Amino acid sequence: MRRTLSIRHTVDRHGQPLAELIDNLPGIFAELYPSDMRHLARTLNTAANDLEQGERGLVVYCIQE
Repeated sequence: MRRTLSIRHTVDRHGQPLAELIDNLPGIFAELYPSDMRHLARTLNTAANDLEQGERGLVVYCIQE
């Protein structure tokens, strides 16, 4: 099953990079295996790098195939 994470890359009122997690972030009482947590962590790290490098707008990241 393909899982994605939608993140809007934007800036705050001070012009600092800001990410808005739009869809598909595991919610309260989510059950995650260690491999799921690593996939999510890698995805969030990639999104943070993209944001710092100037990415703006809505980006959909693949969490797992």
